[in-house]
Amino acid sequence: MFSHGHFGRILAARWIGVSAQTAQHFLLSTASISILGFEHNSTKEPVIVLWNVVENQLSNSSLKRIAADRRAIERWENEGGEIAPPAVAPGGFK
Repeated sequence: MFSHGHFGRILAARWIGVSAQTAQHFLLSTASISILGFEHNSTKEPVIVLWNVVENQLSNSSLKRIAADRRAIERWENEGGEIAPPAVAPGGFK
């Protein structure tokens, strides 16, 4: 998504469950890349995966992670967009 920086800051703040007012503390540079996602493939754990990265700051490992995340999203969408519940061993331990 491409948007105005103020909207991106508000979106990120609300994504992780903090107040819109807190967004004033999230710096966003022009033409930066940010990624919102989920921890442990759980929609109950929204996170900021990448924040305010400009092209010259992207390392090879960052690019690989972005590509892996994109593949995971595509796979998720192709499989019906459902996240499988985590496997729980007997006794309730993962």
